[in-house]
Amino acid sequence: MPRISAVLKLSPRENDVVDRTIREHRYVGLDEIVADLEGQGIRISRTALWRYASRLKQSDSLFFAENEDTVVVIMSRSRGSVQTVKTSASADVVRSLIASLTYR
Repeated sequence: MPRISAVLKLSPRENDVVDRTIREHRYVGLDEIVADLEGQGIRISRTALWRYASRLKQSDSLFFAENEDTVVVIMSRSRGSVQTVKTSASADVVRSLIASLTYR
């Protein structure tokens, strides 16, 4: 039977910090991630972090496509409808495009 992940043995708050830190580093740079976590008082081995980060990346890929880094939510006040658009454009590009629209 496989061992329980060292990350899963952490408190829920610490587990959230680990997930957020791995995602902020985009799942790469294990030495930097370990250093960041140690700076926040969370000690975890590089090997355990690699195994956990690999599973987290695989799990996250089920929800996010590589080329869909930005999600735009469009809410229509008059109809009360909500639409979600995923795009590879950065948030700054989307913001600039919306700002460039002319209203009639």
